Amino acid sequence: MGETLLSLLQEALKLEDDGRSYYLDVAQRTRNPLARRTFEVLADEEAKHRSYVEAYYRAQERCAEGPSMAAVGVESITQTDRARNVFEEAARHAHEAVTEETHLQEAYVHATELECKSIEFYQAMLAKADDANIVQFLEFLVDQERHHLELLSRTQDFISDPATWFFDEEKWTVEG
Repeated sequence: MGETLLSLLQEALKLEDDGRSYYLDVAQRTRNPLARRTFEVLADEEAKHRSYVEAYYRAQERCAEGPSMAAVGVESITQTDRARNVFEEAARHAHEAVTEETHLQEAYVHATELECKSIEFYQAMLAKADDANIVQFLEFLVDQERHHLELLSRTQDFISDPATWFFDEEKWTVEG
């Protein structure tokens, strides 16, 4: 992958920066505590991803072999922990109205598009990767972006229709 990898990593840096900027903007504009916390968490995670990609970029400049994920300082958080953190933080602000703001629907659609774009980008890189460490790193990033999609979906569902969200989350059974 060599020189191509460096240019792809530069693109990845921009992708992560763009996502972080967008998420921070939405978080600052919304009054909905769950949406605000969701976008703050996503912005923080994009910043982490950027630091990981930057570390890979620097390592790739020095030698042809990609560093291990541990050498880059990759921290993995599970999808369950991420969602729990978002919902628990939002619960602390339960006294604030959990309303659906007009711009949130558009924000969630755009955020979903950003995450899908990231997944496609990293999957395309993965298809070209031949270094085991880089493959592992790219698989990690794809997995993280998929978790972001899931978090967006879960919080959007809660904001749009809390009753159905609780029904699905608690796995209620209706008998007849």
